[in-house]
Amino acid sequence: MGARAKNSPRAQTGSPAGAGRPRLPPLKALLAFEAASRHSSFAQGADELGVTPSAVSHQIQQLEAFLGVPLFQRHAGRAILTSAGRTYAKEIEHAVSVISEATTLVAPQSQSGHLVIASGPSFAAKWLQPRLPDFLRANPGVRVRLSTISKAAIA
Repeated sequence: MGARAKNSPRAQTGSPAGAGRPRLPPLKALLAFEAASRHSSFAQGADELGVTPSAVSHQIQQLEAFLGVPLFQRHAGRAILTSAGRTYAKEIEHAVSVISEATTLVAPQSQSGHLVIASGPSFAAKWLQPRLPDFLRANPGVRVRLSTISKAAIA
């Protein structure tokens, strides 16, 4: 057997043949598509993601090649979802929502208004902990999650 092509769908998902893993498109391309389709604009999707419109365009081209269908019609700098693109956008928006909700359930501290602090036990006990009540009174909307780590955990 020959080497797998770098840009083949199987190489992009990293799934070996017969592994039983679902066929997934490149996740960066999905995020670019989701942002561009939600904003109806490559430029606004790019702004949201902190990349260039060209990068979004390339990611969407990669996704279209993976899927084998055009997702956007491109006309004079405008991009309009195709019928397949509208269907895919609806499903991907739902999938991103499910992932977001699952993340909130498992890691609620990742929500805004949460401050996660990881420090050594001595610093937490002797310096940080005595100051937390004043901080929380001054910042009533902030929830603090304090974790201590030891050198053994880092090594």
